[in-house]
Amino acid sequence: NHPLMGAQAAKVTGSLADVRTAQGATKPQLQVYAGSGGSYLGSYSNYSTQFGSVEIPGGSRSDAGFTLRQLVYDFGAAKADIARSKSLVNAESLRLADQAEDIALRTANAYLNLLEQEELIALIDKVVADDNSFANLVNQSERQGNGTLADVNRIKSKVIEVEALRTDIKTSYSTAQDEFFRLTKLDSSKVGRPASILSQVPRSLEAALTVAKQNNPSLLALNANGASIDQQLTSQKAQQ
Repeated sequence: NHPLMGAQAAKVTGSLADVRTAQGATKPQLQVYAGSGGSYLGSYSNYSTQFGSVEIPGGSRSDAGFTLRQLVYDFGAAKADIARSKSLVNAESLRLADQAEDIALRTANAYLNLLEQEELIALIDKVVADDNSFANLVNQSERQGNGTLADVNRIKSKVIEVEALRTDIKTSYSTAQDEFFRLTKLDSSKVGRPASILSQVPRSLEAALTVAKQNNPSLLALNANGASIDQQLTSQKAQQ
């Protein structure tokens, strides 16, 4: 349902149409024409009525015919253009896969951010409750003469800081909920902690780069686009 996916899928469809257009250059082309109407069959005369009447026998006509064209040889320009169009299809298809992975990554980040904010809210609520309890103890102690007003003000200031932090975290949580719903159209209240995937993470940067060069759609799309440019250059050279 994501609009970026739909936009990239439309580009793939357009590139497939370009392939069919390029392939049409090597196939037979048939044009059919037909027509009917009056015909001027009189003799030319050097006075006001230059042509005779069209009502004479044979003064109307009908025509029909067709033209068949077939490309025989163009020094490889059409063939290279077809290869270029196919490479563009590969590039756009890989960009579609890259777009899917990007949205999946954004969804995973929104998912984990949602869990993080939920846990932070639970922790900060406990801290606020503990600080309020401590503030009450300090206030009672000050009333009994075991403390000063400065001690009470310091703990009250601490409580206010923690409550302000809780407000910020709740705002971040609301933002995370909106982002998650915008990407998935799912209810965020049913989100649970995921299983660990650390065993699937490559053990080194070199191993990750090796896998990326073989499977990453963004890198593969760049290679396909480069192949398309090479074929386009070949087509231009063939056309002299």
